[in-house]
Amino acid sequence: MVLAASVLMASCAKPDTEETTTVESTTVSSESVEDTTVGSTEVSFESETEEETTVTATDNVSNEDPSGDPYDIVLNRIVEAAYEEYDFESFDESFFGSGIEEVIMHSDAEEALSMLYYAFADLDDNGEDELLIMNYNEYYDNYPILAIYAIDNGEAKMVVEGWSRCRYYLLPDKTIYNFGSSGAANSSWGYYSFDGSGLILTEGFYTDNGSVYRVTDGDSGYSNGEYAGTTSEIPFPEISEYYEFDEITALSDYCG
Repeated sequence: MVLAASVLMASCAKPDTEETTTVESTTVSSESVEDTTVGSTEVSFESETEEETTVTATDNVSNEDPSGDPYDIVLNRIVEAAYEEYDFESFDESFFGSGIEEVIMHSDAEEALSMLYYAFADLDDNGEDELLIMNYNEYYDNYPILAIYAIDNGEAKMVVEGWSRCRYYLLPDKTIYNFGSSGAANSSWGYYSFDGSGLILTEGFYTDNGSVYRVTDGDSGYSNGEYAGTTSEIPFPEISEYYEFDEITALSDYCG
């Protein structure tokens, strides 16, 4: 059953927004009688004080979304992290991923949420959607994937993680293309399938000081490849067509 519909209708509030509610003023009368003798005259002092109580309510996004939808919980937590003074030393990368952290860390909340997008796609054709968190700005073509979440035992878990130097893109046939780089002399690119819990490499290439190596064993990753030629003989592929999502929504619009 597709999970997208319930999530797209969800909304969340920005955390740390203060709403000031004034409780009706209450007059408190306290009669303190002090007997003081001035000469032969007894003087009585009566004091009356008025107190006004102000209640401040802070509306925070809850990690436990009342709808119970696992993907809503993910989206709410990302929004909450964007608006908080986040301690990145304790940032939960197992939940958010490095790519989401990069965007939040280098931008204010409004800008970060305007660059983070989410969409749904059934990547393994099992009848259940996965949640994709993507990035978009003037430096990127299309929407590089920063994280893919899948449902496992009723909870959303991050099963694919991307970042600025390791970018994933969804192609029209649901193949996932990856481009990565650790420096000028070392780059990699490859094509993956998604099996519900992660990626399986079907074909990949990596460079090492001008030489290109080819990998077809999904378990080996970008290592132990066979020599395929030089970087001038085997250029990086040019990707021009991408998967068309039914809907892509900025997280700033999810907040309303």
